[in-house]
Amino acid sequence: MDTRNTPAQPCTFCGAGISDGAALCTECVAKACAALVAIPELETELQVTISRQDAISDDRPVQVRQGLVLAAADLDPRGRPWAGSLRPTRLPYAAEAAEVAAACRATLSTWCRLLAEELHPDAGVGTDLPENTVVAMAAYLENRSGWWRRQGWASDLADQLLGTWRALERAVDRREAQRYVGPCGAPLQDVHGAAGVSGVRACPVHLYAEPGADYVGCPSCGARYDVHARRRELLAAAEDRLAHVELLVGALSGLGVELNVERVRKWAQRGRLLQHGHDQLGRKLYRVGDAVDLAAEMAAGGRRGKARRAS
Repeated sequence: MDTRNTPAQPCTFCGAGISDGAALCTECVAKACAALVAIPELETELQVTISRQDAISDDRPVQVRQGLVLAAADLDPRGRPWAGSLRPTRLPYAAEAAEVAAACRATLSTWCRLLAEELHPDAGVGTDLPENTVVAMAAYLENRSGWWRRQGWASDLADQLLGTWRALERAVDRREAQRYVGPCGAPLQDVHGAAGVSGVRACPVHLYAEPGADYVGCPSCGARYDVHARRRELLAAAEDRLAHVELLVGALSGLGVELNVERVRKWAQRGRLLQHGHDQLGRKLYRVGDAVDLAAEMAAGGRRGKARRAS
Protein backbone atom coordinates (compact mmCIF):
# COMPACT_ATOMS: atom_id res chain seq x y z
CA MET A 1 0.00 0.00 0.00
CA ASP A 2 1.30 3.48 -0.86
CA THR A 3 1.49 5.43 2.43
CA ARG A 4 3.27 8.54 1.10
CA ASN A 5 0.11 10.66 1.15
CA THR A 6 -1.50 9.05 4.19
CA PRO A 7 -1.90 11.62 6.98
CA ALA A 8 0.06 10.71 10.13
CA GLN A 9 -1.99 9.32 13.01
CA PRO A 10 -0.76 9.38 16.62
CA CYS A 11 0.39 6.11 18.16
CA THR A 12 -2.23 5.13 20.74
CA PHE A 13 0.54 4.22 23.18
CA CYS A 14 3.23 6.90 22.89
CA GLY A 15 1.64 9.54 20.64
CA ALA A 16 4.30 9.40 17.92
CA GLY A 17 3.10 9.92 14.36
CA ILE A 18 2.24 6.82 12.26
CA SER A 19 1.69 6.97 8.53
CA ASP A 20 0.63 3.39 7.80
CA GLY A 21 -2.72 3.45 9.59
CA ALA A 22 -1.67 1.17 12.45
CA ALA A 23 -2.57 1.80 16.09
CA LEU A 24 0.98 1.33 17.40
CA CYS A 25 4.21 2.75 16.06
CA THR A 26 7.06 0.40 15.17
CA GLU A 27 9.05 1.43 18.25
CA CYS A 28 6.23 0.53 20.65
CA VAL A 29 5.69 -2.77 18.85
CA ALA A 30 9.41 -3.51 19.17
CA LYS A 31 9.25 -2.84 22.92
CA ALA A 32 6.23 -5.14 23.30
CA CYS A 33 7.97 -7.89 21.31
CA ALA A 34 11.12 -7.46 23.42
CA ALA A 35 8.92 -8.07 26.45
CA LEU A 36 7.54 -11.23 24.84
CA VAL A 37 11.09 -12.49 24.26
CA ALA A 38 12.15 -11.75 27.85
CA ILE A 39 9.05 -13.00 29.67
CA PRO A 40 9.60 -16.79 29.25
CA GLU A 41 13.16 -16.63 30.58
CA LEU A 42 12.12 -14.43 33.50
CA GLU A 43 9.19 -16.72 34.32
CA THR A 44 11.59 -19.69 34.41
CA GLU A 45 13.87 -17.81 36.80
CA LEU A 46 10.84 -16.90 38.88
CA GLN A 47 10.09 -20.59 39.48
CA VAL A 48 13.45 -20.81 41.27
CA THR A 49 12.54 -17.81 43.40
CA ILE A 50 9.18 -19.40 44.22
CA SER A 51 10.77 -22.64 45.36
CA ARG A 52 13.37 -21.27 47.73
CA GLN A 53 12.45 -17.96 49.34
CA ASP A 54 9.60 -17.62 51.79
CA ALA A 55 8.26 -20.28 54.15
CA ILE A 56 4.64 -21.38 54.29
CA SER A 57 3.74 -22.72 57.70
CA ASP A 58 0.53 -24.19 59.08
CA ASP A 59 -0.37 -20.89 60.74
CA ARG A 60 -4.03 -20.21 60.07
CA PRO A 61 -3.61 -16.72 58.51
CA VAL A 62 -1.23 -18.18 55.92
CA GLN A 63 -3.64 -21.01 55.16
CA VAL A 64 -6.41 -18.52 54.53
CA ARG A 65 -4.17 -16.30 52.43
CA GLN A 66 -3.03 -19.22 50.26
CA GLY A 67 -6.42 -20.92 50.04
CA LEU A 68 -4.98 -24.15 51.41
CA VAL A 69 -7.10 -26.79 53.14
CA LEU A 70 -4.77 -29.00 55.13
CA ALA A 71 -7.28 -31.75 55.75
CA ALA A 72 -5.80 -35.13 56.63
CA ALA A 73 -5.66 -37.80 53.96
CA ASP A 74 -7.66 -40.32 55.97
CA LEU A 75 -7.06 -43.57 54.09
CA ASP A 76 -4.49 -44.84 51.65
CA PRO A 77 -5.45 -46.73 48.43
CA ARG A 78 -5.76 -49.97 50.44
CA GLY A 79 -8.16 -48.48 52.94
CA ARG A 80 -5.61 -48.14 55.73
CA PRO A 81 -4.91 -44.96 57.72
CA TRP A 82 -1.89 -43.03 56.55
CA ALA A 83 1.09 -43.27 58.86
CA GLY A 84 1.13 -40.17 61.07
CA SER A 85 -0.93 -37.07 60.38
CA LEU A 86 -0.44 -33.65 58.92
CA ARG A 87 2.11 -31.86 61.07
CA PRO A 88 3.15 -28.21 61.02
CA THR A 89 6.09 -27.82 58.68
CA ARG A 90 7.79 -25.03 56.85
CA LEU A 91 8.34 -25.36 53.13
CA PRO A 92 10.33 -23.05 50.88
CA TYR A 93 7.79 -21.15 48.83
CA ALA A 94 7.45 -17.46 47.91
CA ALA A 95 3.75 -16.60 47.88
CA GLU A 96 4.12 -13.16 46.28
CA ALA A 97 6.36 -14.50 43.52
CA ALA A 98 3.81 -17.25 42.84
CA GLU A 99 1.10 -14.62 42.43
CA VAL A 100 3.24 -12.77 39.87
CA ALA A 101 3.78 -16.02 37.94
CA ALA A 102 0.05 -16.77 37.95
CA ALA A 103 -0.75 -13.23 36.77
CA CYS A 104 1.80 -13.60 33.95
CA ARG A 105 0.16 -16.80 32.70
CA ALA A 106 -3.32 -15.29 33.00
CA THR A 107 -2.33 -12.21 31.00
CA LEU A 108 -0.77 -14.20 28.16
CA SER A 109 -3.62 -16.71 28.09
CA THR A 110 -6.29 -13.98 27.95
CA TRP A 111 -4.65 -12.18 25.04
CA CYS A 112 -3.99 -15.40 23.12
CA ARG A 113 -7.66 -16.29 23.40
CA LEU A 114 -8.69 -12.82 22.22
CA LEU A 115 -6.41 -13.04 19.19
CA ALA A 116 -7.62 -16.53 18.33
CA GLU A 117 -11.27 -15.47 18.53
CA GLU A 118 -10.76 -12.34 16.39
CA LEU A 119 -8.56 -14.08 13.82
CA HIS A 120 -11.00 -16.99 13.50
CA PRO A 121 -14.45 -15.55 14.34
CA ASP A 122 -16.32 -18.38 12.62
CA ALA A 123 -14.32 -21.23 14.13
CA GLY A 124 -14.98 -23.12 17.32
CA VAL A 125 -13.64 -22.06 20.70
CA GLY A 126 -9.99 -23.01 21.07
CA THR A 127 -9.09 -22.88 17.38
CA ASP A 128 -5.49 -21.80 16.79
CA LEU A 129 -4.71 -21.51 20.51
CA PRO A 130 -1.11 -22.29 21.51
CA GLU A 131 -0.08 -24.75 24.21
CA ASN A 132 -0.73 -23.52 27.72
CA THR A 133 2.92 -22.70 28.41
CA VAL A 134 4.53 -19.29 28.80
CA VAL A 135 6.99 -20.04 25.98
CA ALA A 136 4.28 -21.06 23.50
CA MET A 137 1.90 -18.22 24.39
CA ALA A 138 4.62 -15.55 24.18
CA ALA A 139 5.74 -16.86 20.78
CA TYR A 140 2.12 -16.91 19.56
CA LEU A 141 1.66 -13.23 20.42
CA GLU A 142 5.03 -12.17 19.03
CA ASN A 143 4.47 -13.94 15.71
CA ARG A 144 1.17 -12.06 15.21
CA SER A 145 2.45 -8.58 16.13
CA GLY A 146 2.09 -7.39 12.53
CA TRP A 147 -1.66 -8.02 12.81
CA TRP A 148 -2.46 -6.87 16.32
CA ARG A 149 -0.53 -3.57 16.01
CA ARG A 150 -3.38 -2.46 13.72
CA GLN A 151 -6.14 -3.25 16.24
CA GLY A 152 -7.79 -0.63 18.40
CA TRP A 153 -6.84 -2.46 21.59
CA ALA A 154 -3.14 -2.83 20.65
CA SER A 155 -2.06 -0.22 23.21
CA ASP A 156 -3.78 -2.20 25.98
CA LEU A 157 -1.90 -5.33 24.95
CA ALA A 158 1.44 -3.49 24.81
CA ASP A 159 0.79 -1.89 28.19
CA GLN A 160 0.02 -5.23 29.85
CA LEU A 161 3.00 -6.98 28.25
CA LEU A 162 5.39 -4.29 29.45
CA GLY A 163 3.75 -4.34 32.88
CA THR A 164 4.16 -8.11 33.08
CA TRP A 165 7.82 -7.78 32.06
CA ARG A 166 8.45 -5.22 34.81
CA ALA A 167 6.59 -7.29 37.42
CA LEU A 168 8.67 -10.37 36.60
CA GLU A 169 11.89 -8.33 36.73
CA ARG A 170 10.98 -7.09 40.21
CA ALA A 171 9.94 -10.53 41.47
CA VAL A 172 12.90 -12.55 40.18
CA ASP A 173 15.58 -13.19 42.78
CA ARG A 174 18.94 -13.45 41.04
CA ARG A 175 21.01 -14.30 44.10
CA GLU A 176 23.19 -17.37 43.78
CA ALA A 177 20.94 -20.36 44.38
CA GLN A 178 20.81 -21.39 48.02
CA ARG A 179 19.20 -24.43 49.61
CA TYR A 180 16.55 -23.99 52.26
CA VAL A 181 17.17 -26.15 55.34
CA GLY A 182 14.36 -25.04 57.63
CA PRO A 183 14.15 -22.88 60.75
CA CYS A 184 17.07 -23.04 63.18
CA GLY A 185 15.08 -24.11 66.25
CA ALA A 186 18.06 -24.05 68.63
CA PRO A 187 17.01 -23.45 72.28
CA LEU A 188 17.55 -19.87 73.45
CA GLN A 189 17.32 -18.41 76.93
CA ASP A 190 14.54 -15.85 77.06
CA VAL A 191 14.38 -13.36 79.96
CA HIS A 192 11.32 -11.17 80.28
CA GLY A 193 9.18 -9.35 82.80
CA ALA A 194 10.04 -7.08 85.71
CA ALA A 195 11.11 -10.05 87.81
CA GLY A 196 13.46 -11.28 85.11
CA VAL A 197 11.60 -14.57 84.67
CA SER A 198 13.59 -16.78 82.31
CA GLY A 199 12.44 -19.40 79.87
CA VAL A 200 13.52 -21.22 76.74
CA ARG A 201 12.39 -20.45 73.22
CA ALA A 202 13.40 -21.78 69.82
CA CYS A 203 15.55 -19.69 67.50
CA PRO A 204 13.18 -18.61 64.68
CA VAL A 205 15.78 -17.77 62.00
CA HIS A 206 15.37 -19.56 58.66
CA LEU A 207 18.53 -21.16 57.32
CA TYR A 208 19.81 -21.21 53.73
CA ALA A 209 22.90 -23.21 52.79
CA GLU A 210 25.33 -22.26 50.04
CA PRO A 211 25.42 -24.56 46.98
CA GLY A 212 27.47 -27.67 47.74
CA ALA A 213 27.83 -26.89 51.45
CA ASP A 214 27.61 -29.82 53.89
CA TYR A 215 27.00 -27.65 56.95
CA VAL A 216 25.20 -24.40 57.67
CA GLY A 217 25.52 -22.08 60.64
CA CYS A 218 22.76 -19.91 62.07
CA PRO A 219 23.70 -16.22 61.59
CA SER A 220 21.80 -15.32 64.77
CA CYS A 221 22.68 -17.88 67.45
CA GLY A 222 25.63 -19.68 65.86
CA ALA A 223 24.11 -23.19 65.94
CA ARG A 224 25.54 -25.51 63.28
CA TYR A 225 23.65 -28.16 61.29
CA ASP A 226 24.24 -30.93 58.76
CA VAL A 227 22.55 -29.70 55.56
CA HIS A 228 21.66 -33.14 54.20
CA ALA A 229 20.17 -34.29 57.52
CA ARG A 230 18.05 -31.16 57.85
CA ARG A 231 16.66 -31.50 54.33
CA ARG A 232 15.79 -35.15 55.00
CA GLU A 233 13.93 -34.01 58.13
CA LEU A 234 11.98 -31.43 56.13
CA LEU A 235 10.94 -34.04 53.59
CA ALA A 236 9.88 -36.45 56.33
CA ALA A 237 7.84 -33.74 58.07
CA ALA A 238 6.08 -32.86 54.81
CA GLU A 239 5.05 -36.41 53.82
CA ASP A 240 1.44 -36.20 54.99
CA ARG A 241 0.83 -32.66 53.87
CA LEU A 242 -1.69 -32.03 51.08
CA ALA A 243 -0.89 -29.49 48.38
CA HIS A 244 -2.00 -28.47 44.90
CA VAL A 245 0.37 -29.23 42.02
CA GLU A 246 2.14 -25.87 41.76
CA LEU A 247 2.74 -25.64 45.53
CA LEU A 248 3.84 -29.26 45.69
CA VAL A 249 6.37 -28.89 42.87
CA GLY A 250 7.70 -25.57 44.17
CA ALA A 251 8.18 -26.88 47.68
CA LEU A 252 9.78 -30.17 46.71
CA SER A 253 12.06 -28.55 44.14
CA GLY A 254 13.33 -26.36 46.95
CA LEU A 255 14.10 -29.49 48.96
CA GLY A 256 16.10 -31.15 46.21
CA VAL A 257 13.40 -33.35 44.64
CA GLU A 258 13.49 -32.88 40.86
CA LEU A 259 9.91 -32.40 39.62
CA ASN A 260 7.94 -30.27 37.21
CA VAL A 261 4.27 -29.43 36.97
CA GLU A 262 3.69 -31.32 33.71
CA ARG A 263 5.12 -34.56 35.10
CA VAL A 264 3.04 -34.40 38.28
CA ARG A 265 -0.12 -33.74 36.28
CA LYS A 266 0.61 -36.75 34.07
CA TRP A 267 1.02 -38.92 37.17
CA ALA A 268 -2.38 -37.73 38.35
CA GLN A 269 -4.01 -38.30 34.94
CA ARG A 270 -2.65 -41.85 34.80
CA GLY A 271 -3.87 -42.65 38.32
CA ARG A 272 -0.39 -42.98 39.77
CA LEU A 273 -0.88 -39.97 42.06
CA LEU A 274 -4.16 -40.09 43.96
CA GLN A 275 -6.19 -36.96 44.60
CA HIS A 276 -7.30 -36.11 48.16
CA GLY A 277 -9.98 -33.45 47.82
CA HIS A 278 -9.75 -29.80 46.79
CA ASP A 279 -8.58 -26.59 48.41
CA GLN A 280 -10.77 -23.52 48.85
CA LEU A 281 -9.99 -22.38 45.31
CA GLY A 282 -11.05 -25.71 43.80
CA ARG A 283 -7.51 -26.91 43.06
CA LYS A 284 -6.91 -30.64 43.38
CA LEU A 285 -4.82 -31.72 46.37
CA TYR A 286 -2.22 -34.48 46.46
CA ARG A 287 -0.19 -36.02 49.28
CA VAL A 288 3.40 -34.75 49.26
CA GLY A 289 4.83 -38.13 50.29
CA ASP A 290 3.24 -39.85 47.29
CA ALA A 291 4.93 -37.44 44.91
CA VAL A 292 8.27 -37.95 46.68
CA ASP A 293 7.93 -41.73 46.30
CA LEU A 294 7.15 -41.42 42.58
CA ALA A 295 10.08 -39.04 42.08
CA ALA A 296 12.41 -41.51 43.81
CA GLU A 297 11.05 -44.34 41.65
CA MET A 298 11.62 -42.26 38.53
CA ALA A 299 15.17 -41.37 39.59
CA ALA A 300 15.98 -45.03 40.34
CA GLY A 301 14.66 -46.07 36.93
CA GLY A 302 16.82 -43.45 35.26
CA ARG A 303 19.92 -44.71 37.06
CA ARG A 304 19.19 -48.30 36.08
CA GLY A 305 18.75 -47.22 32.44
CA LYS A 306 22.11 -45.45 32.43
CA ALA A 307 23.79 -48.50 33.98
CA ARG A 308 22.32 -50.78 31.29
CA ARG A 309 23.50 -48.47 28.50
CA ALA A 310 27.00 -48.32 30.00
CA SER A 311 27.32 -52.12 30.34
